[in-house]
Amino acid sequence: MTTTTTERVTPTSSPVEIDTHLHRLYIREMQATQRLMAANISLHRANGETPVHLGRRQEWPTSDADALAACRAKVAAPDYKEVPWGSSPTKAIAALTAATADLAAIEAEAASLEAEWVRRGRWTRYFTVQQHDGHIHSSMNCSTCNRGMSATRFTWNPDLSGLTEAEAVAKLGPNLCTVCFPSAPVEWTRGADTDAVALADGWCLNRVPTDSNYNTHRPYGRCNDCDARNVPLTQQGLRKHKHERNLTEAARKARREDPKLIGTPEGDELRVDRETIKTVVAAKNRYVWHMEWVLTSRNPAFAADHAKHAATIAEALAAKLGKRVDEIRAELQPRVTKMLKAYGR
Repeated sequence: MTTTTTERVTPTSSPVEIDTHLHRLYIREMQATQRLMAANISLHRANGETPVHLGRRQEWPTSDADALAACRAKVAAPDYKEVPWGSSPTKAIAALTAATADLAAIEAEAASLEAEWVRRGRWTRYFTVQQHDGHIHSSMNCSTCNRGMSATRFTWNPDLSGLTEAEAVAKLGPNLCTVCFPSAPVEWTRGADTDAVALADGWCLNRVPTDSNYNTHRPYGRCNDCDARNVPLTQQGLRKHKHERNLTEAARKARREDPKLIGTPEGDELRVDRETIKTVVAAKNRYVWHMEWVLTSRNPAFAADHAKHAATIAEALAAKLGKRVDEIRAELQPRVTKMLKAYGR
């Protein structure tokens, strides 16, 4: 039998007393929800169904409502016989009915407590995200949470209900969410500094995936902020990853400014003949190699391809070294001649 709210709290109960009881109700609600899910699975199995696995997800051939209707039809059949062991349609229906009734009673009781919270002007509440250095939120519906594949897990602190932000920080530490507490002093929102440090270190803060692929042993997705691809997925969303666009821009800048590195005149990777050439030394070596094939190949089409590759490298070297293309060719010609003599060509 479910205990009513009036037996636990009164209009004069403190915020801590009301939220403590509400916290217990939410734990019971979670347990009842799990029993409801288990009962639905029992209905499908009692109906003779086999789940279809799609990556890490599991789907049943019919809906929960259809499975319940099929089990009720089996129980109503004249030739139905109940067995005392194992699972059966009757037991699955009974479990579903009990879980549904418990859930409805808990939700009704919680609703009355929430109504009391609203009537009193919504006193302060504090929820801590269940992870290392998790932020403190004023509710479990913050826009920065619940953005991954599953809901964010919180720890409710009902013993702090009704306290001021300063009193909560004294007990939980200076890690208030800047969205939930926009007026809080900066020294109480260490998360903002943490995010700034992460950005400075080249990390992407986004955890929301796009183009997700769950049909593999290790699901992955694409970041819709930095365009990083094949980022592993967790229950909280994208795994921590470097900011791809910033990395790309940093690499482009390095290829333009570092005297040892080379790229296209725009700073992009120098791709020649399905190969990435990263340094000036490597570019010169590949130019000599391609020119050897230009001068020795008996296949005109083959020689033409190598001539095109050598021209691309020469243009990149000219842009990098501030010279003309003919100067680059003249500078590297002795090396080409030396290679031809070394191979007796």
